[in-house]
Amino acid sequence: MKDREFFENLLNNFDKNRLIELIEQLRWKNMNLDAQILEWARENKKSDDKAIEINLLKEYWEVVYDIVDSANDYGGSSLSEDEEVFFKLSYITEIVQKNDLPWSVRGELVDDILEQFNRSNSGFEDSLIDLAVELCQNEKEELYLADCLAEGPNPFYTDLAADIYQKHGKDEAFLQVTLDNLEFTHGYYKIVRYYDKHQEIDKAVSFAYKGIKEADFDNTELVDYLFNYYKKSLKIKLTAKT
Repeated sequence: MKDREFFENLLNNFDKNRLIELIEQLRWKNMNLDAQILEWARENKKSDDKAIEINLLKEYWEVVYDIVDSANDYGGSSLSEDEEVFFKLSYITEIVQKNDLPWSVRGELVDDILEQFNRSNSGFEDSLIDLAVELCQNEKEELYLADCLAEGPNPFYTDLAADIYQKHGKDEAFLQVTLDNLEFTHGYYKIVRYYDKHQEIDKAVSFAYKGIKEADFDNTELVDYLFNYYKKSLKIKLTAKT
């Protein structure tokens, strides 16, 4: 208690300029101080709420970016760094969900995410894309993300691009990205379902056979589709005869 009183008296003797100078020196020596100041301001309502949230997001992201960037350089990170990234990403996600942030802020973050994601050597790829999806909040933004994933160097995430295209009725883009990446996705079944939905049954059946022959993954879904197709066809034929 006496130490606290001593420092309170000491700081009370500082004018505003000296206090600012002290804080600037502390910020230089403590990289976490900016976030701590912003968290304090948030709790004590000392500034515009949205401005605080935006700057907190940037502070948290800076920590994430540095760790992920290093992880991409060296092919991974330490357990403590993993925990730091996941905690900070959860804080960022909470800020995004609770605040109406402009695309100028969210879009800049999406671009940073894709920069690190496309290096594909950090081990954080899934978590980064989860945040990117959270940041894109309307059709235009989601299609921007889909285009970046479709054109990017990581083919394992083209499934997500295809899903976004299909969600927004971009059939041509959906078909193109799926057909271009069949070996990396469950694309055969996606195409089969697409043709089936659009009543192009012959194409669906043909593609199911093609997938069973060519695909290097569990083809249970394709077999089930053909089984149900022929079961339905046989029932129709039997009904027609009676």
